[in-house]
Amino acid sequence: MLVPIALVGYSSYSANKESLEKQVLDDLALVAEAYEGHVYHFSELAKRRTEDFSSDGYIRDSLEKIVKGDPSAAKNLNSHLLKNKMPLDKTIHGINVIDLSGRVVASTDEREIGKDDSEHEYFIKGRKGIYVSDVHISHHFGEKVSIVVSAPLTSRETGALLGVITNHIEITELNKILTGEFQVEHGAISVERGRRKTLEIYLVNKDKLMITESRFIENAVLAQVVDTLPVQKCARGEETTGVYRDYRGVEVAGASMCLPEKGWTLLVEIDTEEAFAPLADLRKIAFAATLAVIALAGILTYAFSRNVIKPIIALDNAAEEIAKGNFDARVDIKTGDEIENLASAFNTMTKQLKTSYAELWNTKEYLQNIISSANDGIIVIDKDYVIKDVNPAALEMAKCEIVGKHCYEANHAESEPCKIVCPVKEIFEKGKPIELTHTHIDSTGNPYIVEISAAPIKDEKGNVVSVLEVARDVTERRRAEEALRQSHQKYEGLVNSIDGIVWEADARTFQFSFVNKQAERLLGHPIERWLTEPTFWKDHIHPDDREWAVSFCVTATKEKRPHEFEYRMIAADGRIVWLRDIVVVVVENDQPVKLRGVMVDVTERKKAEERLKKAHSELQRAYKELQSLDALKSDIISNVSHELRTPITIIKGALDLAVDEKDEEKRKELFTMGMNALLKQNRIVGDLVAVAEFHKGKYKLNLENVNIGYIVLLVEKEMEYHAGRSSVKIKTKVEENLPEVKADFDAIKHVLTNLVENAIKFNKPKGEVLIEAKQIENALQVSVADTGIGIAKENLERIFSPLTQLDPSASRKYGGTGTGLAVARRIVEAHGGKIWAESEVGRRSRFYFMLPIGRRVTETKSDVK
Repeated sequence: MLVPIALVGYSSYSANKESLEKQVLDDLALVAEAYEGHVYHFSELAKRRTEDFSSDGYIRDSLEKIVKGDPSAAKNLNSHLLKNKMPLDKTIHGINVIDLSGRVVASTDEREIGKDDSEHEYFIKGRKGIYVSDVHISHHFGEKVSIVVSAPLTSRETGALLGVITNHIEITELNKILTGEFQVEHGAISVERGRRKTLEIYLVNKDKLMITESRFIENAVLAQVVDTLPVQKCARGEETTGVYRDYRGVEVAGASMCLPEKGWTLLVEIDTEEAFAPLADLRKIAFAATLAVIALAGILTYAFSRNVIKPIIALDNAAEEIAKGNFDARVDIKTGDEIENLASAFNTMTKQLKTSYAELWNTKEYLQNIISSANDGIIVIDKDYVIKDVNPAALEMAKCEIVGKHCYEANHAESEPCKIVCPVKEIFEKGKPIELTHTHIDSTGNPYIVEISAAPIKDEKGNVVSVLEVARDVTERRRAEEALRQSHQKYEGLVNSIDGIVWEADARTFQFSFVNKQAERLLGHPIERWLTEPTFWKDHIHPDDREWAVSFCVTATKEKRPHEFEYRMIAADGRIVWLRDIVVVVVENDQPVKLRGVMVDVTERKKAEERLKKAHSELQRAYKELQSLDALKSDIISNVSHELRTPITIIKGALDLAVDEKDEEKRKELFTMGMNALLKQNRIVGDLVAVAEFHKGKYKLNLENVNIGYIVLLVEKEMEYHAGRSSVKIKTKVEENLPEVKADFDAIKHVLTNLVENAIKFNKPKGEVLIEAKQIENALQVSVADTGIGIAKENLERIFSPLTQLDPSASRKYGGTGTGLAVARRIVEAHGGKIWAESEVGRRSRFYFMLPIGRRVTETKSDVK
């Protein structure tokens, strides 16, 4: 009798033990797979966010400016990273921008600027593409344990590599996911780990160091070594589920998932003492019951006589019910002896088993509830393409029962596997997660678009046994996107057809939220700069218009009234463009919120107006000059008439006296006087003719090799008589061996004669005139100095203008037509030379002219205009 009872008890215990152990390990594997998806999702989101930042046109343009040496670009980029990028992802605690030398040039923390990252793997690999670093203690942003995600930054114009952007994420963000804190923050009431005293979920890196927090050991991150069986197997690419000793040396039930990309191992573990606590109780009770039965063997004979067999049969039947899973089975024995105690212990054991099983069932049900309540369809497919399990959302998409069907039949109405990219085939071949977009067909024949994220489900040996697909129906979203795209195209076509810049901006900051393509055509600045630079409009207004234009717009906006104004903007190529800006203020809740308007290019109209103003101003100036010239003409005509009559009077008087003069010397002196008067008149007429020819563009030079020293001596000889009559002495100083120059002999002699005549005319009694000629580098310089009345500094340039008299009244005292110096200047400049004067009022004046040596002459005569 004892043997059958012992066998029944042992059989019940063994059956329950095996079932419970399998259920616990299966549940741990399911939890591990779920958290593996969370880790992959966390990593993928970090990559996408970094990739998004690396495509930011403002960041790329600013880095290019920094590289080219623009000091203001770094400050603006720091502000952009802090205000516009950091708020987009709360998991990021710092952003750095690194140039090609590995130096941090922009950051959300100015203390980071200048740090050297050239030897870090995330900088080296980040130059080539998106890279996620291993967990490490970062020397950035406060020496925190972090993950760094990096991506290359390239020039938008040339595509050349400019540097790297790095997002720094504290490992605490990943730890929140594994502890359940993340789920609670986003609305979950509780998490499974909170109900288990020893349940622990953590990550170990390829160096066998714990990279998330330990439930049992403080400061374990990157300090606690985990060299357990699952970690060793993951190093060989094998995932495991079973009972083993953890890093504390405690026996645990656990499941592991391998993350090969980083060499990480995800572990979900619970102490066997807690996991299999009901079995321990059952084992104790069964052992105690067996001992009690053996100890009371001698009494059983007596018990049989008192109906012992019936209670034992009841216990046997109850044990079988428990083995079948009916934990509500109870034994009601009222014998008042040990059998009753045994029955009571049996009932207690059953109650404890029911409680433990219920807890395990709740864990499974919790996970199933998550899957069942998911809006996305979840499908499990085996290697034969057969759908093994689905959640309600997947059935809703298919509109029929699809479990047991082939996936290509249920989702694509095909009779064989898909020929396009198939996630099932891909995962069984490569064993890695995959994302793609498919078009499925429901049971009614209607197509719908799904975004699929598929991942492998592996056995203890790491072999892929099935595929988990998460499908999201994006049909309506795609339709809405297409409708929006078409609407946007129509709107964009209409807006871009307007011959002006159609724009919208924030009423408080004036930052543009929209501009049409005409903006780039009219001003040349990329549209992205209009939209990303907060002060773009203010910065590109012409400096002379910036203050009043901005003030005008601010005032009109505050008053909520439409307004128009015209101002200048600076185009990308430096052009100044006049714009007429017609602005409407959008008001909400009695507050201006948006500005909308059209900027019209009115540059040509402004130029026409400017030309009209200039023409009017020129007309007024010309009129005044004509009035002035009319008065000057009267004075000049009077002077010229006087100058022409005077030599004639002298010639006539000298000839009359010479006819009657008997003394040969006196007669010769009279003839000389007449000849000099005639030469003077000839020079006056020559100057007037030269002025006229210069004005008409008909003056011609007869170029030949000329000896300047000879001309100096010739002029000295001719002007001696005139100088003597004015009590002025002429001196010459000619440098020896002066080279000849290509010049018009008569014209240069005319220039020098005019200068000497003026030096004599405006000299003081007993004064001197010094004529000098010398070589200076590749030119000959001739100067005429006097000791006369001098010329005011402000008049030194005017004296070379045609028909100019500094003081018309002076002509009455000194004579002259005002043409000599003007003719001299034109002649010298026609030779490729220059003429100028230096003077000191009341003391002296010196006139210079220079002629180039070796001037090439192609014609013997040249027109001079």
